[in-house]
Amino acid sequence: MDKNLFNELMQSVTEMNEIHHWEQGRRNPTGPARALLRAIERDPKHVLAALIG
Repeated sequence: MDKNLFNELMQSVTEMNEIHHWEQGRRNPTGPARALLRAIERDPKHVLAALIG
């Protein structure tokens, strides 16, 4: 996945408002954002390497 596609993906899943709500404990990530965060938590080196290229 190239950087532009990754940026588009991240923008669609993690709008700044959502991130703020997650940080404040008012909401929990769902769907693709939750799956991506879980994968990064479990194996950050390989997931980020795969996303960045």
